[in-house]
Amino acid sequence: MSSSKFNEYNKLPSLVGLPGCHRQAVLSLLEAFGQGRNPYELGARKVRALKGVWRFRIGRKYRLLCWEEDGQRKFELVTRQALECAIARR
Repeated sequence: MSSSKFNEYNKLPSLVGLPGCHRQAVLSLLEAFGQGRNPYELGARKVRALKGVWRFRIGRKYRLLCWEEDGQRKFELVTRQALECAIARR
């Protein structure tokens, strides 16, 4: 995961604290992106309040965010609460 758009809200710096099933879901999504699959095929939803950001549901508590910056896809794992807080502040 790279530089954060959600640093002040996100308390999940990596996959270390995730349960194994959630970690596997994130890794499989990242692998599918590496193969060039379309985000919508993988179950992505656009975040209306954040232009150009897609979200993937990872269990009940987490969301994997994806956006393009400088021609590269960036990913970040955030808690659902952090995402809602970031949207509410924009």
